Amino acid sequence: MVLSLWLFCPAVGHAGGAAQPESFVFTNVTVIDATGADAKPDMTVVITGNRIAAVDRTGQVRIPEGAAVVDATGKFLIPGLWDMHVHALSEDRLGPYFALLLANGVTGVRDMGSPMSLPGISRVRGQIEAGKVQAPRIGAATGRILEGSQAGEWGSWTVFKVIRTPEEGAREVAALERDGADFVKVYNTLPRDVYFAIAAEAKKRGIPFVGHVPFAVSTPEAADAGQKSIEHLLEGILLIDCAARAATLRKELLAQGVVSDLSRVPDFYARVLTKAMDDYDEKAAAAVFRRFVRKGVWHVPTLTLGRTHPLRREDPIPDDSWLKYVPAPIQRDWDKYRGRDRKPEDFDFAERLWKKRLELVKSMNRAGVRILAGSDTGWGNEYTFPGFSLHDELALLVEAGLTPMESLQAATRNAAEFLNREKDLGTVERGKLADLVLLEADPLKEIKNTRKIAAVVYGGKMLSKQRLKEMVGGVEAAAYKK
Repeated sequence: MVLSLWLFCPAVGHAGGAAQPESFVFTNVTVIDATGADAKPDMTVVITGNRIAAVDRTGQVRIPEGAAVVDATGKFLIPGLWDMHVHALSEDRLGPYFALLLANGVTGVRDMGSPMSLPGISRVRGQIEAGKVQAPRIGAATGRILEGSQAGEWGSWTVFKVIRTPEEGAREVAALERDGADFVKVYNTLPRDVYFAIAAEAKKRGIPFVGHVPFAVSTPEAADAGQKSIEHLLEGILLIDCAARAATLRKELLAQGVVSDLSRVPDFYARVLTKAMDDYDEKAAAAVFRRFVRKGVWHVPTLTLGRTHPLRREDPIPDDSWLKYVPAPIQRDWDKYRGRDRKPEDFDFAERLWKKRLELVKSMNRAGVRILAGSDTGWGNEYTFPGFSLHDELALLVEAGLTPMESLQAATRNAAEFLNREKDLGTVERGKLADLVLLEADPLKEIKNTRKIAAVVYGGKMLSKQRLKEMVGGVEAAAYKK
């Protein structure tokens, strides 16, 4: 394991420099358990080992002998947060990523494609679960991404596996399962026959498949094929499927020719998506959303990534002080990405598309489509920051029409359910793993209060506010050396 992992992330049991007691207790705390129930004031939460041993009214709970007691009057306890779309598993970045995620209360992640090998991921995961490394749980990871002939690289990261035939697709699914992938991720330029071969093989082997919806496939078809989650809302596929003349628009899309990213042909991208927005049909959209609900398809909007689109007029990040955690060479690459040389009408299109994305999320949520919170954070994605961007995502979900509770659940209860770990994670309840975040203000009154972190509990060990400050300080110091 690389030095940076140990530099920033010592074993959890030694966080803060001394062994912690077997039990500790929060008293007089308001518990927001993320089940959907109202906030519960004046509660006592007992943590023994790595589990929540008791949750009850203060004065009604027996406090274990020798337990450390924390008076949490005026504070709010929520489950640990999950970022369900990250690209974090690269050996040269593990340390800073893990430190920033934990310092922001992110106690678990789903990695959606990174250059680390699956055996390497397995080793890191084992060290985390054994308590040897202080890092978010890796709830699921895929390693390589399955893409068509237009597969490329993200900077120095090679994460794509080119699949050209249905037979290759089936073999790669088998190889991913053999190597320990938790799921298969599909991408933009897979041909139809290859996509459906991958879907069939994944179903046969009982391994989930998730990701983008290729341009040659509609989102209802993806739902019928068994795709478990659809990421982003960025490529315009969903907008086309919600148009009254969806078939005509899809023909126009495919006539352009296969490209890995429609934004690389911006004039065509703007033209076809403007038509889709003009032709948006509520009944067509409702039928698509019902299909998602019926087939159990989850959506990960990654709105924070859409907000940093190069055609947005506004500042891409709400707090540029976060840049101090990013190495200078990466910052320079990000600056090149900004689209300030575009025409005024380009910005007008981008603003309209942004508003439509928010409307789509609101409509899907109202229709009962299940939502997960994910930031798409990765140094290769401009102006996304480990940990910080997840809080952005929660705020943007509320802006899109979710309630603060629904937004919080997208990063807690929903994530645990999606990963089939709801018995252990996702809510503040007796018997569950003690992954918790102590806040200084109420997130149900203002979702941005999830940023006001007083402490993080991970695997039953408490990271104090001072310890969290030291962790991010180490990331900042390392960034300035690069």
